[in-house]
Amino acid sequence: MVNIHFLVTDFASHRTWIQGYQRYLHSSESGETRITNDASRLNGIQHDIRITLVPGDRWKFRMMAASADLLEQIHMDDELLVVDAMLDVTVLVALLKSSRPAHQCPLVFLYFHENQLTTPFTAQDRDLHKPHPTHWHYGMAHWRSLLVADGCIFNSHTHRDAFSQALPKCLNEQCPRDTVEWHLTKCQELLSTKCGVLQYGLDLDELLLLLDDVDTKSETPHRNNVWVDPINNQRIPIILWNARLEEDKNPAAFVTLLDEITKALVPFRLIILGTDPSNGQKWYHVLHEKFGNCIIHMGWCQDRSEYAHWLSQASVVVSTANHETFGISVVESVHCGALPLLPKRLSYPEIFQELQDVEDRYFYKEVTQDGVEKLISLLQIVATDPNAHNQLRNSAQHATKKYRWPVMGTVYDQFFAHLAKGNSIVDAENQSKLLSQSLAKRGVDGFAAECDLSRETTNDPVVIPITDPNDSRTQLFRPKSLRDHRGYNDQLSELRSRGIQPALHGGRRAMVRMLEAIGFGANIHPISFLTTPELSSTVLVPAVERSNRAIVSMNGATNDMPPIYTADKDLLDTIRGQKVNSGDAILSMVQFPMESPLDELLAHPPILVLENVRNAENVGSILRTAFCLGIRSVVASSTAWAALKDSRAARCSMGTMYYHRYFQAVESSTCNTKGSSEGETLVDTIQRIRNSGIRVYGIEIGDNAKPIAPHGSALNWAAVMGNEDLGLSDTVAVSCDQIVYIPQAAGDSLNVGHAAAIAMFELGREGPKVEHDGLAACT
Repeated sequence: MVNIHFLVTDFASHRTWIQGYQRYLHSSESGETRITNDASRLNGIQHDIRITLVPGDRWKFRMMAASADLLEQIHMDDELLVVDAMLDVTVLVALLKSSRPAHQCPLVFLYFHENQLTTPFTAQDRDLHKPHPTHWHYGMAHWRSLLVADGCIFNSHTHRDAFSQALPKCLNEQCPRDTVEWHLTKCQELLSTKCGVLQYGLDLDELLLLLDDVDTKSETPHRNNVWVDPINNQRIPIILWNARLEEDKNPAAFVTLLDEITKALVPFRLIILGTDPSNGQKWYHVLHEKFGNCIIHMGWCQDRSEYAHWLSQASVVVSTANHETFGISVVESVHCGALPLLPKRLSYPEIFQELQDVEDRYFYKEVTQDGVEKLISLLQIVATDPNAHNQLRNSAQHATKKYRWPVMGTVYDQFFAHLAKGNSIVDAENQSKLLSQSLAKRGVDGFAAECDLSRETTNDPVVIPITDPNDSRTQLFRPKSLRDHRGYNDQLSELRSRGIQPALHGGRRAMVRMLEAIGFGANIHPISFLTTPELSSTVLVPAVERSNRAIVSMNGATNDMPPIYTADKDLLDTIRGQKVNSGDAILSMVQFPMESPLDELLAHPPILVLENVRNAENVGSILRTAFCLGIRSVVASSTAWAALKDSRAARCSMGTMYYHRYFQAVESSTCNTKGSSEGETLVDTIQRIRNSGIRVYGIEIGDNAKPIAPHGSALNWAAVMGNEDLGLSDTVAVSCDQIVYIPQAAGDSLNVGHAAAIAMFELGREGPKVEHDGLAACT
């Protein structure tokens, strides 16, 4: 553990940032719906932090002199001081070194939220109107701090690069000619050795949790990201401005953008946040005068709940900024469902570099050049294509998840641990970058996964003994009658707020096969395990280690497995409320199934399609047969998708269901004629399968059905199985190439599992010879 003291200027974004990290570290003590990072604590990475907030008024004086009166705030046990770059630490460092022995002086680092060399001064700033402007003096304070501090930390690579260009330029302009060479040489040396990047962590989960609170109190959903005209039911996109209406954010360009789309007769609504209408701001009045009939809301938000509510309403968030070091408000907006339209400059390419089609769809070069065209394109998608809108929204939101505190907090822990050990800031940044990339690859970050991810270098599983029957970490494993419902719902909400839909699966054979499937690249994310010490050491840990080796060899990630909680047999019986089979007692909270792109399934026929198959045992049995016959691609309707989450399906499949790739489609009966349902209909999916050259057979007894026969030597076929009682729906049956049936000597119909087995075998009987590939042979 490292004692870290943060000295932070009390500006809203600075304060929110550091308090977010504090909440991440002390979540279990605060009673919030977050879970303590157990493995961080076990591995000595958890830190103890103190925060001193320095008032933000008269910032120019405070920047030049305030650090001197902060000496008495520094405790003897402070190991790291992280000081806001709005303060000049030169005097503070001098006072520390003159009042303490060298070994009792903490390491001092600056954190740059912004800098005074590249941040534009407002036109009203009095320093700009003096006969001899002195605003560059504040930039020189950064130079003095860089000379004496142990390092400087920037909130983005873009910010560091801009500062690294501006500081030598300032020195070259202001230094006496006889010393300029020394200053420039020293400057380049320190910029390369003492400057690093630690991007923001943001309270994105809090926004979604606050939004859930709003949703539960409202009769109508708040997360639509579109405005629906109550008269004609037309979808009208909502444009969001989420920034100060000040010159550095370039509101004039935003007004130009709105003027152009108004001329193009594209309907829209407006939400304007980040401005105080009582302050007589010019752009507030301009926007209200020109677009008042389009404005849904304009002004400050009273609290974070109201802020989350308005973000969740927005379809597109627009930035026209001339200056930005990170882009907190844009990231928050996108995380709440808005699509971004951003200038291709500043920090935005860095922050959203992983967003698919980002340059073609979301970045513009100039407002009047391609900004208008791209905004109109986004608005039209929102207005006319709900499915495409939903896919874009999910993709954009996914690109922001890496800035959540449960991810970035782990990166911060490691970063400051490296600094406390005396490592260079460059090494600390490089190590944290590797960890951040590993976290981003996983895409899984529930409370138990956080435990695993925070471990720095080992591939060994995290085994955590449970001795208390009331241990909160067992809540998700308990039956409904034995849960602490508040604790259970808190943990479940915490996972769901991050897009994780956990399911409880179990059984020794099923869990071992799940881990083998993960090792071979299956799209599955276990969150945590619960088992006995005996099964942990003899079965589960070896299986985890085998999977880890496979994962490391494939993607270079370290320790991609979640923690294993162990409880003796009697305690496990108590947790489960029943006698468990001691030889089979391995449980796992797992995010499964997880969707693969349909194109991936189309590349690996044959394909099994399940329409409205409800019974989990039937689904498990069908998938076991499909797996054994070499069929690994499965399309499931919403009902069948729900059955996949049931542990009974996993047990009946003997764990083979984990080797399949899945695509989810919506039952046609749940979609209205306007296509307002989320997701692609099963009929549309079948049409896409047919368009790819795959012949689709519907398995159904009917007047137009033909006796089933082998498809032929090729694998380009798909079989559609219907509901246990109702069979195929009419719309799905019509969408198939051919309806076939299994001839019977007697009886009404076959069980859907038996029918699927016969159908898959018969359709593939003349195909390539099936040979065992060694998968799922583990016991």
